[in-house]
Amino acid sequence: MPVGSLIRRAVDVFRDYMDADNYIIAPRALTEPVATGDAHAPEGMEASDERESGREFGDASGAPQEPYATLVHQSLSIDIDDHPQAHGNGYSLDDAGDDEHGAATHGTAEDKAARKAAKAQQRRDNRARRAQARKEVVAKSTQASKKAVAKTAHSSRAAAAKTAHTSRAVAAKTAHTSRAAAVKTGQASRHAYNSSKQVVVERMPERKPIPRQTEMGSRRALFALIALSIGGFGIGTTEFVSMGLLKYIGADYGISDGAAGRIVTAYAMGVVVGAPLITALTGKIPRRRLLLLLMGAFTVGNGLSVFAPNYPFLIAARFIAGIPHGAFFGVSSLVAVSLSKPGKRGQAIAIVNLGLPIATLIGVPLAQAIGQAMSWHYAYAMVSLIGLATLVSIWIALPHMTLMLTTNPLTELSALIKPQVLLTLLMGTVGFGGMFAVYTYISWTMTEVAGLPASLMWIVLMSYGVGMIIGTWFGGKLVDYNPERGIFFSLIVMMVILTAFFFTSHNPWLGTINFALIGMSGSLLTPNLQSRLMDTAGEAQNLASALNQSALNLANAGGAMVGGWVVSAGFGYSSGGLAGALMALLSMIVWAPTALVRKRSTASVQHVKAPAS
Repeated sequence: MPVGSLIRRAVDVFRDYMDADNYIIAPRALTEPVATGDAHAPEGMEASDERESGREFGDASGAPQEPYATLVHQSLSIDIDDHPQAHGNGYSLDDAGDDEHGAATHGTAEDKAARKAAKAQQRRDNRARRAQARKEVVAKSTQASKKAVAKTAHSSRAAAAKTAHTSRAVAAKTAHTSRAAAVKTGQASRHAYNSSKQVVVERMPERKPIPRQTEMGSRRALFALIALSIGGFGIGTTEFVSMGLLKYIGADYGISDGAAGRIVTAYAMGVVVGAPLITALTGKIPRRRLLLLLMGAFTVGNGLSVFAPNYPFLIAARFIAGIPHGAFFGVSSLVAVSLSKPGKRGQAIAIVNLGLPIATLIGVPLAQAIGQAMSWHYAYAMVSLIGLATLVSIWIALPHMTLMLTTNPLTELSALIKPQVLLTLLMGTVGFGGMFAVYTYISWTMTEVAGLPASLMWIVLMSYGVGMIIGTWFGGKLVDYNPERGIFFSLIVMMVILTAFFFTSHNPWLGTINFALIGMSGSLLTPNLQSRLMDTAGEAQNLASALNQSALNLANAGGAMVGGWVVSAGFGYSSGGLAGALMALLSMIVWAPTALVRKRSTASVQHVKAPAS
């Protein structure tokens, strides 16, 4: 038996004994008090204590005390008078006196038995109480355990839910961080790849980077680009509006149509001469101030055209108006790159160049309508107002270009001896020449070959403007991707579309759609050529960028001349498309060796740099 059980058993026995001694009291007579001061009572014991002791334990001889015997006798005696059967059986009072001692003895035995039974009953009651107490303790312990288990389970579920939520949050944050890191790594990789491609730009010839005006926010930079685009809108309007007003100008001055056409030639000569001359001589002038001066000259030239008293004065005014044309577009492109974010150079150039196709779509038809309805003087007045609006816009939106370094004339003129710059200009002259071989004779082609009414020619011209807008925007995207591939892609598209025009020009609607695609292909090429000139010009970026406009005007003249030869040879107006496709092919032939040379230069530069890494 375990020691604990033995101890508990001993404690139970001791408690039973103590309970029996303390709580089992023999019956006693309540009517016979014991006199105080009994000789048998100990000193200090009261009468009740003495009586209790005498009744329970007896005297020294073992006989019970008188009060106890009397109590037993009284408790066990039978009243004979009340029980007649006792008389009947011969039981008398005399017999009761004889049996007094026996009754007392018998009462003592019964009293012992009663005490013993009472003790047993007390022990059973105690055991029952202890058992009940143990049951209550066990019940309370069980209930407390259940509550503790339930509380622990609830805490565990709450902790598990919190842990799961935390895990999901950590997983989501980790996934977001991983995606951000992947995007950042991809951007870094593309930047490194683009940097490796730009080695060519730095080596052949070495490109002088254009610092970005970091003090400007994106919104103000966009406003500045829009201000420059407004200037392009005015320049594009004045360039093409004269073609539709020649008949009215000739009638006012009494000159032939051929003499009136020299007005367009005077403007083109101003573009060709002014672009290299202004950019070479104004390298030390801050770009913002230079743009304001150029737009001021443009406004003055168109204002003089409004008040021209005679034909020679108008020729001089148109020449003055054309002088800032090329320089404005060249400087605007450089400023746009300086205002753009990294990797957004092509889009900035496209925004500045969007003014020209929008002028073809809206400005030129509006100015012609004003000139035909009122007078050609009012058409040039509208262009002058556009110039004034550009002046105010540039003054407000464009910051002082403090980070753009100045140059000197010799540095700018060095662009004319760089083979890559000259070949790029040749690409533009030949490639755009094919487009103007069709554009110059589009009126005759659509009215005489396609049978389109002359009153609907405005639809054809507007479709060309829409195509130019689309091409300019996507051309900027190609610049940000890869300007070399952008040039090749643009020339391929131009060659295919010009070839298709030979077959679609017999239908007025197909011819109109094809003419819009011709405008799109030419505008695809413009931003890519502009970017390539800035990349290959080194420190002569101002002049190289401006010469792009000179090349386009030479293409205008050259394409018109080639188209005239084809028509004069009897091939018809539609054959201008085939002649233009051939010129686009020649431009691709010029592009191929330049791209190959730059690619080999890249490989050699990377080979030289490899040991240093």
